Amino acid sequence: MKKTNLILLALLLILGATTFWFLKNKKNTNVSGYDFEFAVKDTASVYKIFLADRSGKQVTLTRETSSFIPSGVWRVNNRYKARPDVLHNLLETINRVELKYRLPRNAVQNVVKDIATNAIKVEIYDKHNDKLKAYYVGGVNMDESGTHMMMENANEPYVTHIPGFNGGLRVRYFTDEIDWRDRMIFTLQPEEIQSVSIEYPLQKIKSFKLSLRGTKQSGGNTTQVEPLFSMTPRMSTEPVKGLVESFLLGFKFLGAEGFENGYDRLDSLKATVPFAIIQVATIRGDTQTLKLHPIIPHNADGTLILNEQGSTAIDKYYAESNTGDLYQIQHILFQKIFWAYPNFFNLVTRH
Repeated sequence: MKKTNLILLALLLILGATTFWFLKNKKNTNVSGYDFEFAVKDTASVYKIFLADRSGKQVTLTRETSSFIPSGVWRVNNRYKARPDVLHNLLETINRVELKYRLPRNAVQNVVKDIATNAIKVEIYDKHNDKLKAYYVGGVNMDESGTHMMMENANEPYVTHIPGFNGGLRVRYFTDEIDWRDRMIFTLQPEEIQSVSIEYPLQKIKSFKLSLRGTKQSGGNTTQVEPLFSMTPRMSTEPVKGLVESFLLGFKFLGAEGFENGYDRLDSLKATVPFAIIQVATIRGDTQTLKLHPIIPHNADGTLILNEQGSTAIDKYYAESNTGDLYQIQHILFQKIFWAYPNFFNLVTRH
C-alpha cells in the first residue's frame, strides 16, 4: 500500500508541476482561445469583419439578414453590396486558417517589427457585436508557403496556412473599399422589372420603352412597347410575349469588368454622345440609368483596330451610372439587351 501511495503521490506532483508550467507559459489570449488559434470554425456566427491597414484605409463588412434572405446579404461600409467571390474567399480563410509552424526564436523580433509597421488588423464579431477574434496579418514566410499572423495582445507571431493551399493569405484581407464592392449592375428577375427604356442617340428609330402593368393577382401583366421618338412608325400589332420575356431575362446577370471611378478624362467622356442610354425601373421604385460610351480600340502605333468588315471593333464600353460610378463593361455580355423597337413584334434577327 505504501508503495502504491508513493506512486500516486508522484503522479500527482508531476501533474501539478505540468499544469503549473503550462499556465505559467501560456501566452496571452483573446476571448476565443490560445494565441495560435486564428480560425473561427462557425462562420455562420460571423456578422461583422473589420479590416484596417497601417496607411489608414479600413473596411467594415456587415451581414444584413431579413425574413426574405435568412442567410443575409453582406454590405461594404453599410453602403454597397459586397462581392460574393472575394467574401467567400475571406470567410473560407477565417474558417480554415491554422498554425503551420512556430517561428525560430531568432526570427520573432524581425517579424514582430514587420507586423508593427505593415500588418492588416482583423477583427471578427458575432451578431451581438461581441468580438470573436482579433489578429494581425503580416507578410509571407521565406518560401511563400505561409503567412505571418499574430493574435491581438499576444507576445509571439506564427506562420499560418490553409491546409492544401500553397501561398500567402494576406491578399484575401485587403482594405480598398472598391475592391470589395459587387460588380453586378443588374441582377433582376423579369417580375421585378417595371419598365425599361433604351435610347440610341445616333439611331433614334431603334429607341423604345417597354412598360409592364398589372400583377399576377390582377390577371397578369400587360406589356406595352412604344417608340421613344415620334419619328418612329408605330407597330400596329401587340408585342410578342415570348420576345418580351426573352428580353427581360437578359437583366438577370449583367455585371461590369471593373470600376473606373478614377478615370482622368471623365469630363471629356460625359461631353461625348453615348452609344446608348439604358434606364431600368423596378417594382420597388428603384431606377438605374447607364450611359454607354464605346471604348475605341487602337494599336500600339495609334491606328484604329478594325474588324473583318472594315469598321471599328467595339468590344468594351465605359458605362456612366446615375449612382455616380463609372464601370467598364463588355459588349459580348451586354449585347443581349441591345434590342431595337421592331424586334419585339417579329422574329427577325436582331442587329
